[in-house]
Amino acid sequence: MRTGLVFLLTLLPLGCAGRPGEAAERALAETFLEGIRVGRVEEAWTGASPEFKSFMGKDQFKSFVWSNPVLKEKAVFEKAEPLPEGKWVLCSFAGKSKKVLLTLGPEEGGWKVVGMKVE
Repeated sequence: MRTGLVFLLTLLPLGCAGRPGEAAERALAETFLEGIRVGRVEEAWTGASPEFKSFMGKDQFKSFVWSNPVLKEKAVFEKAEPLPEGKWVLCSFAGKSKKVLLTLGPEEGGWKVVGMKVE
């Protein structure tokens, strides 16, 4: 499973229109969140985009996960939608108490998590 998470996070191929498509976007986002939920926080961080890692260092990411209990819950996928800029896709998940938003974008020949927000 560990190899599968890293592989999926780093090599999700681009679709014909530049987006992988909702099913692939959902799989990427769910795999990222599942890794966090089951305690593979460092592995999830490692598979994120360089932009994400420069914005949120490993220790800061671990602290963010620890301070947001919703990330330890099984979240329900709601939708994947392109952002107005057209470059990124926003995947939203419903937790029991809050929403989790993951922004996905093209990185290094595939797609990766480039942003994360809990609201």
